[in-house]
Amino acid sequence: MVGTGFAIDRTYFKEIGEYDSDMQIWGGENLELSWRVWLCGGRLLHAPCSRIGHVPRVQPYSFPGGRPSVLFHNYKRAASVWMGNYTRFVYSIFPEMQTLDVGDLSERLALKTKLGCKDFSWYLQNIWPELNVYDENVIVWGQVKNVAESLCLDNNGHLFQQRQDLFLNRCKGSINMQGFSLTSHGLLRTTLQCAVGHESNITSYVQIEDCIIGSRDIWSYTQNQRLVHVRSGLCLDIDQRRPVLRGCHSNINTQEWTFQPYIFT
Repeated sequence: MVGTGFAIDRTYFKEIGEYDSDMQIWGGENLELSWRVWLCGGRLLHAPCSRIGHVPRVQPYSFPGGRPSVLFHNYKRAASVWMGNYTRFVYSIFPEMQTLDVGDLSERLALKTKLGCKDFSWYLQNIWPELNVYDENVIVWGQVKNVAESLCLDNNGHLFQQRQDLFLNRCKGSINMQGFSLTSHGLLRTTLQCAVGHESNITSYVQIEDCIIGSRDIWSYTQNQRLVHVRSGLCLDIDQRRPVLRGCHSNINTQEWTFQPYIFT
């Protein structure tokens, strides 16, 4: 939610360090303040009966160097203070941020120590446990590449709860689009969605849907590189560049899939 949608006690706002005054112009303060509140002993709550009016207007700000550079500056300041080693995922998606000079962070880090704040792993485990971390508690993870067609599973940027087709696209190294984990619980999933099979008498296409309210189908990964949908006993295959479920056969190479973990620098 945008920062203008927050209501906060003025005294408490001062106690936890107000806004980061070295952020620039606009953007990123909503993430930084949200993380700081949770990690430093507070809570950020939804007020479902509240009413907030927001009058949109033409953007009144100028962005020296361009809007992306300003946003990256602010996002990196927030991530550098609060995210710890989880910044590896941010830099995988936005590599230009990794070498960006965002100025002195010592004051914000001192504030973090003064307030006795928890680390980001606590936030992921206790506040947003539904968010999957690609390389934690997994059997295997990475780009899921089809051996025969050299195409990768792709979520097409889908971040929402409703069911959506799972796609196959050219492998392009984008973890946010093509990162998948086979978790220790047998879920084949992105950060938010699980791959699910919906069997039919004709073709059973594979889709993704929210892991909380969805089917949470179980998958296994065999020694001969098959992804098996456990409930149906069918294997992940390709039909006209779409992932489908079909009967497993050891001599069909379109049923062979490799996981290629991302290398973080």
